[in-house]
Amino acid sequence: MPSVIHRQAQVAVKLLRSIFDGNKTFENPKDHEVIARLISYVCDKDSIILDSFAGSGTTAHAVLHANKMDGGSRRFVLAEMEETIAQSITAERIKRVMDGYGDTPGLGSGFRFCTLGEPLFDADGNVSPAVTFADLAAHVFFCETGSPLPRRADGTSPLIGTFQGRAIYLLHSADAIGVASSNAGNVLTASLLDRR
Repeated sequence: MPSVIHRQAQVAVKLLRSIFDGNKTFENPKDHEVIARLISYVCDKDSIILDSFAGSGTTAHAVLHANKMDGGSRRFVLAEMEETIAQSITAERIKRVMDGYGDTPGLGSGFRFCTLGEPLFDADGNVSPAVTFADLAAHVFFCETGSPLPRRADGTSPLIGTFQGRAIYLLHSADAIGVASSNAGNVLTASLLDRR
């Protein structure tokens, strides 16, 4: 790997405009080929690349490009706090790069676009009052299993799901925070287990 990689910034600007049908969509995009070279130098072919400041989606483009060049199976995780940029620029660029744009063939692959809801916990670590049972159930199930909840919990039962022979219960009562009581519904009792 050379100590210095030099590339004119206008190359990335022109490329991004061509991806977006000639429209200027983002200030100072990075060059995906430079980032792809860096990725190929420092990452394995099956690495997961994290970019917590996704912007125009250059990192995703670079990962897809590097995979095309060397047959890798790298994946990417991007985070973009600005909702408008995430939807109309970052995700749109990734779609166009995968599917192809203009005369440029697509790089293939796929991705999942997710948005964040309200924070589950407040600054003191307590469950936020705005959080629903279903949201908390999804969080608990994922933390316990590493898998998403197969169906949305409706709160009619403390049993939120099963995974590999284990039953996952959520005993939560917003009215009885800090109070362990079978009457409050936040203690696992034999009768709750029988409702399985």
